[in-house]
Amino acid sequence: MKELHVAVVGDIAWNHDVTPTDDKLSIGGAAYYSSVGAAYFSNQVGVIARIGGDFEPSVLKDKGIDIQGLKILPNEKTCRFELVQYTDGNRDFEAFEGVASIVDVSIIWLDALSQYKNISVDSFELYVKQFPDLTRFMFKRANMIFTNENEWQTMKGFGDNFADKPMIIKRGKNGAVYKHFDKEISIPAPQVTAVDFSGAGDVLAGAFLALRAQDVPIEIALRKAVNLASYSVTKFGVEHIVP
Repeated sequence: MKELHVAVVGDIAWNHDVTPTDDKLSIGGAAYYSSVGAAYFSNQVGVIARIGGDFEPSVLKDKGIDIQGLKILPNEKTCRFELVQYTDGNRDFEAFEGVASIVDVSIIWLDALSQYKNISVDSFELYVKQFPDLTRFMFKRANMIFTNENEWQTMKGFGDNFADKPMIIKRGKNGAVYKHFDKEISIPAPQVTAVDFSGAGDVLAGAFLALRAQDVPIEIALRKAVNLASYSVTKFGVEHIVP
């Protein structure tokens, strides 16, 4: 595998998004969204994920994303996510059986990656509520944390603040905040007409990491990442953000 700015570990899936105005099936999953967001700013992005025989890897390769970390199970189906989005920003989520539908709570991969100095984790609201101890463990092992406001409030309820970890708190239409000890940088989001907000936080994370890997200053990197994430919600999926 070539030298990478960002290696993304997570799910690639089929996303069926139902919004108040429409519904569509598109490529999704946190690993896909994050790698596409990172690839917008870097040609040194790789992805580590499992896919079924119903997914064409060239979709990633054509975007310049290194696919050597893909494990293809030709006789299995790629995971499918059903997401119902509401006008208040809340959503219902359901995962259907597939190669990535089971959460590996042992997170052996985190130990395997511990040799690297820059490991980030991005929490997911449903799993934060179901597995708070596991989330806390992952946060403690990571060098950087990405989380949204609801997830962060849940973790604070357990007495954690992780002030020693650089953290990006994703705030949706209100932008994002970088926190580390007493340092705080708040970046507002541009006003856009949201069509499908699935994956916006993952796009933000991937973009920010790719920029920081190239030594772009934090405030500039976060502003560029917020702007790209905001643009990503203006259509279904994230194909429209590919340069």
